[in-house]
Amino acid sequence: MTKPGRNRRDVNYVNEVTPPKDGHYQYFNSGDLSKILRKAGFKKIEILEYYDNQGRFIHHHWNDRDGLIHRSYKHDRQKNFKIGNHYYTSLIIDAMK
Repeated sequence: MTKPGRNRRDVNYVNEVTPPKDGHYQYFNSGDLSKILRKAGFKKIEILEYYDNQGRFIHHHWNDRDGLIHRSYKHDRQKNFKIGNHYYTSLIIDAMK
């Protein structure tokens, strides 16, 4: 599951994803979305990419054979969203029941 990350604070990104632009009506931080997924019955939740509460980017490796995610640290190259050494990213969580 990918969603716009609420803790990414650069102005270009916030302007792009702030609801209801680009089809997004809400965006989350990793804690909020994890709670929602647990309430929905997901037992195993692995947060793969997110910005922490201090706005730092956190990335954990996953295998592309498990699912290619284009808007991710490994694959996205949208130049207008480059920040530091990475580009546009989404909050990426793998959840299993």
